[in-house]
Amino acid sequence: MVFLKRPGGQTQFSTLLAGQIAQKTPIRAAQDFVADNLAADLTVAALAKRVGMSERNFSRQFKQEVGMTPADYVESMRLEAGRRLSEDTSIPLKKIAIDIGFSDDVAFRRSFARRFGTSPAAYRRSFGS
Repeated sequence: MVFLKRPGGQTQFSTLLAGQIAQKTPIRAAQDFVADNLAADLTVAALAKRVGMSERNFSRQFKQEVGMTPADYVESMRLEAGRRLSEDTSIPLKKIAIDIGFSDDVAFRRSFARRFGTSPAAYRRSFGS
């Protein structure tokens, strides 16, 4: 069972629930690729090339369809995966950072703290299983 909204006033963390799924096929294809390939090159240039669009047009349509820039979407997806892995596994945080596409654990920690207001280690201590 998955709650569409967390009970008890808990923050809604899920990017998939919070974000829109695009209606246009190329943008949806890019979203699917991001979700399945977090450690890949997910720059605007790489995603635009993958779906056969110019970078400018891809960025504009992505923001229009999804409500955030491609870079923000990629970071959100990576952080959501990192949050889940921190919570559900005992994989070392440095390995999680690399596996989800961050250049290193410092970049992961900074992004995680900015998004969730705590470090991955503190999050794991509070919510880990």
